[in-house]
Amino acid sequence: MRYPKPDVVHFFSHETKVSIELPTGWELDETDVRFAMYRAPQNTFGQAPTLIVRVLDVQIADPEGYQKLAQQMLDLPREDMHLFSRDTLQVDGFPGTVDVFSYYQDIVAQQVIQYQVFVQVEQVVFSITGMAEQESGETYLPVFEAAVRSVRFIPA
Repeated sequence: MRYPKPDVVHFFSHETKVSIELPTGWELDETDVRFAMYRAPQNTFGQAPTLIVRVLDVQIADPEGYQKLAQQMLDLPREDMHLFSRDTLQVDGFPGTVDVFSYYQDIVAQQVIQYQVFVQVEQVVFSITGMAEQESGETYLPVFEAAVRSVRFIPA
């Protein structure tokens, strides 16, 4: 009997203690004590889309601290920045924000689109960042959104 190929692959990072599902073909690219980076399969041109889950190195007693960090991220000077949307959301039952914006990124010398989520789990803030070339935004924004919906924070 043949089983259908799954549409998503489950990942768990022992470093971040975050469980996430991404489309088949995505891989864990790099990991460290405070982050895990996942990368889509390389396309025929340009930079492969990435999703980074990061545990921020700050303990925040303010229950709305994640919102302040989200605003600080938007306030960073960026060339040709355009904010498309800003919203609140729940990730695994915890409060968060999501900002979608584009800007010119010098490292890859092109306009990129960023799906930026900040989530506060008690006094710990997580950043989940999806990034792709602006032209492929319509393809990857739904991928980033679905990945964030799949996130589970696993207690240490």
